[in-house]
Amino acid sequence: AGGRTPPGRGFLTDDEQRLAELDRLAVFLDQVPAAHDPGGKVGLGRHVGIAFQILDDILDVYADHDKFGKQVGGDIISNKKTFLLLKAFELANGMEQKTLQALLTDKTISNADKVSEVTALYNTLGIKGIASQEANLHTEIALKHLAETAAGEGKKKDLKDFAENLLHRH
Repeated sequence: AGGRTPPGRGFLTDDEQRLAELDRLAVFLDQVPAAHDPGGKVGLGRHVGIAFQILDDILDVYADHDKFGKQVGGDIISNKKTFLLLKAFELANGMEQKTLQALLTDKTISNADKVSEVTALYNTLGIKGIASQEANLHTEIALKHLAETAAGEGKKKDLKDFAENLLHRH
């Protein structure tokens, strides 16, 4: 191959790139010595994973279809219990909860209308900002766990840069 891109693979969608980066993080973490590691590796991996999932939930609703590489709103269409949906139920008043529940159970509504109406409710409740804050919190916790690892300072810097790049926090 010699650095050539295989036919048909000239680009990866953002989702594919992020999953590949998550795989690379697992390889990096496997290289960190376990000795004298008071949960740093586990905490780092866990909280990067949580932040990654929340960001993925956000992208599913708010990403540009052409950049995201898959149907925007797919989690809404499939009634997936994402951070956004669970937080919306938590924050919604009684009427908003009924509306949200009706949207999830209505078999007659078009997918486009369902995505549009659920997204509008998310916007009313400020769910995107709340989810972003939660992802940032887990990123900060992950970076604190990184400081607890037995990795050398050079490896820690590499892991920090890698995690921040993965989570788009430069």
